[in-house]
Amino acid sequence: MSDFYIKQNDTSPAIRAQFLDNDKNPVSIVGGSVKFKMSVYNTGELIVNDSAVISDGEEGIAYYVWSPEDTAIAGTFKAEFEVTYSDTYVETFPHDGYLTIQIDADLD
Repeated sequence: MSDFYIKQNDTSPAIRAQFLDNDKNPVSIVGGSVKFKMSVYNTGELIVNDSAVISDGEEGIAYYVWSPEDTAIAGTFKAEFEVTYSDTYVETFPHDGYLTIQIDADLD
């Protein structure tokens, strides 16, 4: 089962994440930056490595808006968000494993 579904060539909806610590409390990302990374599930070929938008830094919420080339290939992908804090430390979410993304083929 995938964590996120989208159709081939779609750019909406954006993929959203809230970053939580091990006690399930929001992690502040105020003053930091976030990257969204996605690769082909089986091969690890990187498809997306782009900036995400921080929508609520105090609550640790960010989202990534797809571009057409991000969803051009149907298949199963794994993804993560990489946070660079204002002190330059880096933390990747989720901590365990990856988000699984399913891009379903368009009906031509």
